[in-house]
Amino acid sequence: MSINSMIFLTAFLPVVFVLDRLCVRKTALKNILLLLASLVFYAWGEPIYIVLLLVSIAANYGIGLLLGCQRDESVAAKTVLAAGILVNLGILGYYKYFDFFLRIVNRLTGSEHEMRNIPLPIGISFFTFGAISYLMDLYRGHYEAEKNPLNFSRTDCAVSRFCPAADKQTGNRGKDSGGNPALCLWTW
Repeated sequence: MSINSMIFLTAFLPVVFVLDRLCVRKTALKNILLLLASLVFYAWGEPIYIVLLLVSIAANYGIGLLLGCQRDESVAAKTVLAAGILVNLGILGYYKYFDFFLRIVNRLTGSEHEMRNIPLPIGISFFTFGAISYLMDLYRGHYEAEKNPLNFSRTDCAVSRFCPAADKQTGNRGKDSGGNPALCLWTW
């Protein structure tokens, strides 16, 4: 489902909008709603990759907590940050570039390793670089690590990355938001 499809505009968005308005003063319930809506929206396009998204969220949540426990610019903090970046780039590299590098190896060595033709998960670059941005901002001390897994999950995969207003409404981080008004609709 894309944001300009009829199913999104006539069913999904209105339902999420009405449910969101019913949760006006209940931040925890609103976060659950936005997380579930985001997961449904993502799964609608590629349901098989919902597990990858959840693994990425869990890994970055844990790495963020570890990074939040470190002293500024210590060797441990740099190590945790480097590990977090490597995990994220490893996921991206596997799904986006594995066949590309395998093709190069085949040409250089004359071997014939079979291509995997790995389908590209929707938005993998977006959520990977968003997660790296979060870890970098933690390392630089722009804000503290999110300790609530629900809030982290909601902001890591929900539309709030595009919409600073969404983060202000629900009290979550907002320095990595870009301001895409089309995606802000369901948080207004």
